[in-house]
Amino acid sequence: MKHTLRNKHYQLAAIIIITIVAFYPTLFNQFQMLWDDQVHVVNNPFIKTWSADYLIEIFTTPYGYQYSPVNTIVWLITHSMFGLSPMAFHAVSLLLHIINVVLVFIFIRAILNQSEKYKPVSDILATITALVFAIHPVQVEAVAWVSANKVVLHAIFYWAGLLTYISYLKGKKLSRLIITMLLFILSFGAKEQAILFPLSLLIIDWYYGVLSQKRVLLLKIPFFVVALLLGYASLVIFDRTGNGGHQFYPLYQRLVLGAFSYFEYLFKILIPVRVSYLYFFPIKIGEPLPLHFYLYPILAILIVWYVWEQFYKKERRTVVFGLLLFTVHLSLFLHIIPLGRAGMIADRYVYMALPGLILTLTVFIWDYVNKHKKAIPFAISAAAIYILALTIQTHLQTKTWYDSTTLKKELKEQINKAKKERNLPIDEKDDI
Repeated sequence: MKHTLRNKHYQLAAIIIITIVAFYPTLFNQFQMLWDDQVHVVNNPFIKTWSADYLIEIFTTPYGYQYSPVNTIVWLITHSMFGLSPMAFHAVSLLLHIINVVLVFIFIRAILNQSEKYKPVSDILATITALVFAIHPVQVEAVAWVSANKVVLHAIFYWAGLLTYISYLKGKKLSRLIITMLLFILSFGAKEQAILFPLSLLIIDWYYGVLSQKRVLLLKIPFFVVALLLGYASLVIFDRTGNGGHQFYPLYQRLVLGAFSYFEYLFKILIPVRVSYLYFFPIKIGEPLPLHFYLYPILAILIVWYVWEQFYKKERRTVVFGLLLFTVHLSLFLHIIPLGRAGMIADRYVYMALPGLILTLTVFIWDYVNKHKKAIPFAISAAAIYILALTIQTHLQTKTWYDSTTLKKELKEQINKAKKERNLPIDEKDDI
C-alpha cells in the first residue's frame, strides 16, 4: 500500500513538473489590454479595495455582463498582495491549473477503480489522462489569459464536487451531499458554465449503476432546481442588449453548426494545429450554409450509432462514460442554444470536456495494445512523441499570449495563410 501511494506521488510530481515546463512562459506575459483584461482586471474597481460596500456589490451585482463573485474575490486577494502585477495574476492562473491537474488525476483514478477491468492499471491510465489534460495546447487560452481565470477556478470546485459526490455514493453520508451542493454553488460563483454539474452527477450515477434508484434521482432535484435558477440568471446577465435583441442563426443552421463545432473541437484535440484565440463562423447570419456542412450531422448520427452498438451494448461503460463527459461539457458551446457568442469555437470551452475524451482514447488504445502485444513498443513510442510534441507546442503557444500585439499578429498570420491556401487576396492591414 505504501509503495502504491509513493508511486502515485511520484506520478503527480512528474506531471506537475512537465506542466510547469510547458506553461512557465506565461509568468512573463502581460495583460491582454485589447481583449477583456483592461475591463475585468486592470480597470475593475471591485478588485482594488476591501470596502464593505464593494464586497456586497461583488455578490449582488454583475460586472461586465458577467457574474463571477468567487473569481473576483480571488483577484481581490491577488491585487491586495501584489498589486496589478501581471506575473502575480498569471502565477495564480497556473497554480489553479496545477490544482485541477491533481483533481483530474484523482477523479479519473476513482472512476477507473470502479471498473474491475481497469482498476489494476488505474494509476497508469489516470496519469496519462491527467498529463494530456495538463499540457495540451488547447489549454493555453484558459491558463494564459487572465480574464479566463474563472474557467480554471470554477473547475476546481467542479471536480472537487464530483469527488465528494463519489464519496457520498460510497458512504451515503448526507454531509457529503451537502458539501457537493456547496461546491456546485461555488463553482457557479466562478463561472456560469457550472450549470452542467447536475448532468455530470447523472453520468456518474449511470456509471456506478445507481441511476435507476428512485432515491438517487430524487436527490438530484435540488441540484437541477438550483441549476435552472442560476442558468436563467446567467441568460439575463449575458443579454448585452437588455431586450433580447440578439440576432441568431435559424434552428436548422444551429443544428448543423453544432455538429460542425463538435467535430472541430474533436479535431483540435486530436491534432492541435492552427490553435488560435479566435475562430470565425463559416457564414454570416442570413447566408446559406455550404452543402458540405450538412455532412457533419450525418457523421454525428453514424458515430452515435457506432458507440451504441460497439460500446454501450457491449457494456464498455468506461469508454461511453468518457464520451458522455466530453459531450455534456461541450453542449453549451455548440450554438444549438443561442448565446450570441463572437467565435465559432473557443479553446477555453474545452477545459472541462478534455478529460472525458482523453479517458476514452486512453482506454481504447489500452484495450487495443492488450489484444495486440506487438503494438506495445510502437504505442509507447508514439505516446512519448505525442506528449513531447504537445509540451513543446504549448510552451511556444504561451509566448503568443505575451500581449495583445503578439496575439493579433499570430491570428493575422493564420488568416493570411488560410487565404493563401484558397488563393484569396491577402489584406496586409492590421484591422483585426
